Amino acid sequence: MILDAQCLLMDSVAIASATTTDSTGFDTLLATREIEAGEAVAVVINIEATAGTGGGETYRFDLCQSANADLSSDDTLYSTNTTFLASTSLTSGLRFALFFPQGLITKRYIGLSVVTATGSPTLTLSAYLVVGSATAQGVQHANNYSIIN
Repeated sequence: MILDAQCLLMDSVAIASATTTDSTGFDTLLATREIEAGEAVAVVINIEATAGTGGGETYRFDLCQSANADLSSDDTLYSTNTTFLASTSLTSGLRFALFFPQGLITKRYIGLSVVTATGSPTLTLSAYLVVGSATAQGVQHANNYSIIN
């Protein structure tokens, strides 16, 4: 798989406070470009380090779109379940993919938001855009995410 630096949304970003952390916005060039036409578009998330203080931290990952490059005033297109993504599930070395729902991207910029819900977050991750077939060796799960081997 070839990765382009332009597709890198987050590069070893430390999530260390209870807040929302937005990635850089990926510029689709036009709001009507339909980048997901023909093949699904996914965000692959690599958990690089964890140092949970008690295992009570929870995280939500949102795939979003915005008319603004900084992803302000964004629309959430897909959101994970915070119960599934407790810090005990997000171990160092875990890699998973979230897929943009086809046909819903209507704004110029797309990206990822990481929302911390509870606890004292201590997570470092990277995230990048890929076409769906780049996650083929993974296992697709019912809630629109894949665990990649």
